Amino acid sequence: MLKLSGVYKGYADVSNGEQEPENDCVIRGVDLSLASGKSLALMGASGSGKSTLLHLIGGMDQVSAGQIHFNDQRIDNTNEQRLSAYRRIELGFVFQQFNLLPTLSVRDNIAFPRRLLGLPEHDDHTETLICRLALDDLLDRWPDQLSGGQQQRVAIARALAHQPKLLLADEPTGNLDDHMSHEVMALLVDLSRQAGSALIMVTHSREMANYLGSQMQLHDGQLEAI
Repeated sequence: MLKLSGVYKGYADVSNGEQEPENDCVIRGVDLSLASGKSLALMGASGSGKSTLLHLIGGMDQVSAGQIHFNDQRIDNTNEQRLSAYRRIELGFVFQQFNLLPTLSVRDNIAFPRRLLGLPEHDDHTETLICRLALDDLLDRWPDQLSGGQQQRVAIARALAHQPKLLLADEPTGNLDDHMSHEVMALLVDLSRQAGSALIMVTHSREMANYLGSQMQLHDGQLEAI
């Protein structure tokens, strides 16, 4: 489903058309394959490029060299319209900062990605998410009326509401205490599996990484098996 081949990412000035020196790259020659429905934890020290790699996969940043394929279609050299469709249709995102829309209720935050795709706002799938994430009594609240754990559960429901093929999570438990972190991780992995979504999660925690099917580490810009 997802395949990265020789991916580099650097931030040097390449306006003169010269190839970027390898030593200036935060991501250096990364190869990665992830099959549908599988899960992967990306680990590494702070500044190792974990979030950068996630942003490249999510089409939020451009590679300096190499290729990224999703379902046999290249996403690294496509136009912004196709990238937008890729992010909107194929992907779900969960971030450390929750990123809920403050002017929408919990109900409308969950429904938002479905509205963008012209889908019914609710169906059996969203009802299952709401039930499993214990959001039934929170649907009419605003994000600022929720605890951190509640906001992250809403963020997971929103990310999975349209049943994306790939879920990208960046330190999704970083703002939660230990008990809530384990609770959220168990739900995140179980619900993504039920939705048929592959999952890539960036984390610095080996404990959280162990919830996922496989783990890899970024070191000096290169991906290594753990």
